[in-house]
Amino acid sequence: MKNAFYLLLLLLVSVKISAQNEFLNKNNSIKPLNSAGSMNPSSGSSSPSVYTPNVFNTPKTETSKSSVIPEKKVDMTAHNQFESPGNDIYKDKLNDKIKADLKDLLVQYQRNMDLGTFETTSEYVTVYSRDYEAVDGDYVRAWHDEFVIDDAILLGDVYGKGLRIYLHKGRNVIAMEAMNIGTSAPNTAAFYVKDEFGNVLTESMWALDVGYKAVINIDKK
Repeated sequence: MKNAFYLLLLLLVSVKISAQNEFLNKNNSIKPLNSAGSMNPSSGSSSPSVYTPNVFNTPKTETSKSSVIPEKKVDMTAHNQFESPGNDIYKDKLNDKIKADLKDLLVQYQRNMDLGTFETTSEYVTVYSRDYEAVDGDYVRAWHDEFVIDDAILLGDVYGKGLRIYLHKGRNVIAMEAMNIGTSAPNTAAFYVKDEFGNVLTESMWALDVGYKAVINIDKK
C-alpha cells in the first residue's frame, strides 16, 4: 500500500513537469540556441530581415589610372594654317627686286640740277613751288648762299604763298634741297620765280633724290 502511494506521487510530478515544458515551448517565450550560438528563426515568422550597413568600415575604392583626364597644354602662339615657308622666301626676293629697281631708278636723279642764271634789279624774289606728281609728302629745304632760310617746305598740289628771298648785290645762289622722296620716288616739284615787279624770271621743274639740290643763280645789278 505504501509503495503504491509513492508510485502515484511520482506519476503526478512527472505529469506536471511535462505540462509546464509543453506550455513554454508552445508560446515561444525563449527560443532555443542553435549550434552557432544564435537563435534559430521561427519557421512561422513573417517579419523580413533588416540589413544595417556598417558606416565605420567603408571599403576604399581605388581610382583607375585610365579614368584620369590628362592635362591639355594650351599653345598661346598664333599659327596661320595657310602659312607656307616659301612665302617668306618669296617676300624677301620681291623686296630685294623692289630695292634694286628703286636704286636703278634713283641713279638718274642723284645729281644737282643747274636751272640757269638770271639778272634783276629787284630787291627780292619770291619762289613758288608745288608737287607736279601725286602729292606724296615731299619736303624741301631752301638755301640762300650758305644759309638755310626754311628747313622744311611741304610740297602740296597747288602753289602756296611762296618764299620771299631778299637779294644782295652780285651773285645770289638760291637752292632747293630734296629732304625725302615721299611715298614714291623721286622728289618732284614745279616752281617759278618772280621779282618784286611781278616779272617771272624763270619757271621749271626738278626731280631729285634725297640730299641733291636744284640751283638758281640770280645776279642783282
